[in-house]
Amino acid sequence: MKTNIQFQQVQYWSLLGIKPMHRALLRRTVEQVSIPLMDAAASPFELTWCVFEATTNETRLECFERPGVLIIDRDTLTKQIGDHEAVDLNPNLYCERSNRQIRLLWDWCKRGKEDLMWCTELSFCGVIYDVESMNRWVRVCLKRGKVIQSQNNLLLRDLQLPKISLRSSVLV
Repeated sequence: MKTNIQFQQVQYWSLLGIKPMHRALLRRTVEQVSIPLMDAAASPFELTWCVFEATTNETRLECFERPGVLIIDRDTLTKQIGDHEAVDLNPNLYCERSNRQIRLLWDWCKRGKEDLMWCTELSFCGVIYDVESMNRWVRVCLKRGKVIQSQNNLLLRDLQLPKISLRSSVLV
């Protein structure tokens, strides 16, 4: 367990519906690309992975609201868009452009390159469809993805101290 109470720089990577084999490929690529980039960076940061396989309304909201990088599988996205309940819950969830999050569509097949126009209409930044596109997007995400400050100590991360207000009471 981390015992340091200092804040650390963190970049969140959320993976929604990505198959285990593709998750391993993506993580290995990120590790290979991040080593030279972190050495050259003025302020290094740590990557935090959030993997979601089952999709609920809470999962969708958490994924699309979290700063950093979101990579969603094409089949998962098309199922969610077809889910009218999810669209009715928050119709701007998929189409809202965010300056806090880089959204990428994972479409690992020959037609994936053709989905660029479709996914940009949903305010996604691009498509990962082969090894070359994955390498390019990993570099972009590591350089331009939102980095936030997070509490390093897991026990103190969610701790909220009560606010104390001083009131002067006057007795009459």
